[in-house]
Amino acid sequence: MDTECSFTVKLSVNGGPALTLESNIMYRIGYSKENEFFVDHQCMAELHAYAFKMQNGVTQIAAVHGLIKVNGMNVTQINVGLEDADENGNVLLQFEEVGALLQITEDPPNVPNKLLMSLMQPSSYINNPFPKYSENIPASSVEIPPRLRYRSKSLSTKSRKRGRNSSAPPHWAKGRYSSKESTYMDDLEDEELDDMDDLVNIWGDFDLKT
Repeated sequence: MDTECSFTVKLSVNGGPALTLESNIMYRIGYSKENEFFVDHQCMAELHAYAFKMQNGVTQIAAVHGLIKVNGMNVTQINVGLEDADENGNVLLQFEEVGALLQITEDPPNVPNKLLMSLMQPSSYINNPFPKYSENIPASSVEIPPRLRYRSKSLSTKSRKRGRNSSAPPHWAKGRYSSKESTYMDDLEDEELDDMDDLVNIWGDFDLKT
């Protein structure tokens, strides 16, 4: 899609400072201090001419008194654009004996900073803990199944409890086991085998095939 270009238009009359013209504002030129362009010259009328910036840098120059010259051509009113300017964007004007210069330049395109835009964008990927099986997994697709969250939490709790003293029975089990009957360690081994079955069931939910 083509974007509309913007232009900067400046006007200098009788060697005075250049004034940047804003769109849809009438700039008066003449021998009156109320004008935007005051020209102290005997050939000028109080309101001699005006300039009016329109779209795409086109500026209307119109004479209220007498004639004006645009690039050496006598006119009473003309729309001046970039095609009427020289290679420097200048258009020569003349109001009676007073010279003027209209400059039209195209503004540079508004190109956003790519680095700044990239920093503003959210990251699309996360650090994959299993790069062997898959890389660059979209963050939105990585979800922990509810079963894994529940099971892994309960198993880690059991592991922490057993890690305190794996050789001695817990406080509540003292006196329940004797050397002649099944020992606490035997039951513990059976329970650990059940936990291993749970682990197999847990990882059975994932397909790790490449």
